[in-house]
Amino acid sequence: GLGDVYKRQTLNLSKLIKPEVAVAGALKKAGDTFQVAEWEVEIEKDGHPYYEVEMIDDGGRDMKVTTEALTGKIVYAK
Repeated sequence: GLGDVYKRQTLNLSKLIKPEVAVAGALKKAGDTFQVAEWEVEIEKDGHPYYEVEMIDDGGRDMKVTTEALTGKIVYAK
């Protein structure tokens, strides 16, 4: 689980982009009709931290944007 990951390597949270930045980028990618449902930081198998931002629009469509938490680069959007 995540506990094991943290024991294996200490994640320096100060190096991550701020959640607001990741969320703003995700919203920009998704478009004006979306709003954020939730976000979280996850450590992926490559050992890198990512923000996962879940969004939903007025029509009930959802979208997930994954952003590299160190660089702010969007790596996945669906």
